[in-house]
Amino acid sequence: MLYDTPHCDVRDDDSSECYLGLDAVDPSAVAAYLGDLYTLGYLSTEMLAACVAFIVDNFKSLCHLSCVETILERAHSSPVPRLEPVFILECLGTIRRRAHQLFGKEISFVSSRINIIFYTSF
Repeated sequence: MLYDTPHCDVRDDDSSECYLGLDAVDPSAVAAYLGDLYTLGYLSTEMLAACVAFIVDNFKSLCHLSCVETILERAHSSPVPRLEPVFILECLGTIRRRAHQLFGKEISFVSSRINIIFYTSF
């Protein structure tokens, strides 16, 4: 099958780069596309929030954090209504908790990325 389930892995050096098989779609590209659709008015605020919530609910790698960051960065790049700050704070809190469960105490990289997302989202 040409477009099978995307493979999204992380290097041993904790980079957030997504590694893909030849049969996969780049998650970062899909995240940018979703943010751009929202900016252009083709995606509602509710649908964008549902997309972000789906990634957060299935958070398993640093690639997922990168996707949330990309969606919010692209969606908030023009004067369109932003996602509710309370929603973003809840999502970032969930990511922080899951990252702690998945990666243990070595989550300084995740924490710094979450802080960047937080400050650029408002």
